[in-house]
Amino acid sequence: HSLIKVSNKDLRKNCGNFEAPIYLILVADMKKAASEHFAKIDTGYVSMNIYLACGALNLGTCAIGSFDRNKAAYATLLKELNFSKDMRVLLTHCVGVPK
Repeated sequence: HSLIKVSNKDLRKNCGNFEAPIYLILVADMKKAASEHFAKIDTGYVSMNIYLACGALNLGTCAIGSFDRNKAAYATLLKELNFSKDMRVLLTHCVGVPK
């Protein structure tokens, strides 16, 4: 596992409406997924673990699953992160210190 920088742009506003320092983007590659159904189930497991990790670290998080896939912000996100046509954003999580 590793992180690879793919963009120098700040894309947080493309992921949700919260002013959080970090957004985690949960993506499914539908070419590799057994089915969309199982991709969504796996995304739920990952989302639950993000909530548990944030709770243990005294951080706040919120899962965001409503995306208008017809809006320019979503298209910009896909383009800037070099997502293929087979990749779908299923959830994002904002992460930060609760106010």
